[in-house]
Parts: sequence; structure tokens; C-alpha cells
Amino acid sequence: MYENFTVSIPVLTRYPEKAYTLLTSTFSHRDLGHFVFNMVTFHTFASILRYRGITGPQLLTLYIGSGIVGSLGFVINEALNARRSQGDRRIHTALGASGAVMGLGATAALLAPSTQILIFFIPAPLWLAVSGYLAVDWFYMNDPRTRTAHAGHIGGALFGAAYWFIRLKGRRL
Repeated sequence: MYENFTVSIPVLTRYPEKAYTLLTSTFSHRDLGHFVFNMVTFHTFASILRYRGITGPQLLTLYIGSGIVGSLGFVINEALNARRSQGDRRIHTALGASGAVMGLGATAALLAPSTQILIFFIPAPLWLAVSGYLAVDWFYMNDPRTRTAHAGHIGGALFGAAYWFIRLKGRRL
């Protein structure tokens, strides 16, 4: 499981042929709660995107691209943190769909910013919810106590924003 369905610097440097873990890590989860939270959020964002005319192949491209770029964001941030701390910081592994889901969220927020979603049963516009989540990710990204791959979320969101800008902006759906 560790070498095939998580992404980490040790696996990628020791086994470069396992670059596929940049994607496979987006399909494994720590526990049932982690999986359920990601899938409920995925369903919410994917439903908004589908309603706005995003096709199945586009959604798949967005998920895979956001997942891979999210994993790369995590790996790059881990490498930078290890360099800054001269190796004193423990290198983590990452898994989960969160980076890919944040890519869908960023695209949905740019495509339909005023769409209302519930955050802890409180209605909020999608742009605010996604922006708030990214602000939390930015704030905690380099906190050594976190167990969340915040840089992976940011990487996935960057891919989602780029996808919107390059593929969807100005296109009438």
C-alpha cells in the first residue's frame, strides 16, 4: 500500500518508475471518515459542474489533472520544507482525493461563484467557501503538526483554476 498508493519523496526518489503514485494516491484514504468527507465534497462540486455543462470526460480530465498536480504540490512543498530544516523535519506521505476535489471546487467556484452551498449547515456562496478553505490551507501549509497535505489542496486548486482559465473561460455552457 505504502509504495503503490501513497505519494512521498522517499518512494519517488528510490523508485522513479513509481511516478504513477502521483495519481494512485488520490484513490486511497486513511479511514472511512476521510473517504466519506472527500466523496460528499466531490459529489457536491461534480454536481455543480455537471449542471453547468461539464461533460464526463472533462470531469475526469479535471479530476486526474488536479490529483496529479495536487500530489506534485505536496511533494515539492515537502522537499522545500526538508531543505529549510536541514533534514530535521520528518518526511510525510500523502493520500486521498482532497487535491483532486479542490481542483473541482476551484473550477466550480470560478464557473458558478454565487452558487450557494452549506458549510456546517450555514449557506455560503461557493466562491467564499472555496476561498476560505484555501486560506486555511495556506495558513497551515507548513505547520509541522498538521496531518493534512495542505500544499496538495492548493496544487489541485491551481490546476482547477488553470483548467477554468484555459478551457472554460468565456465559453458559454
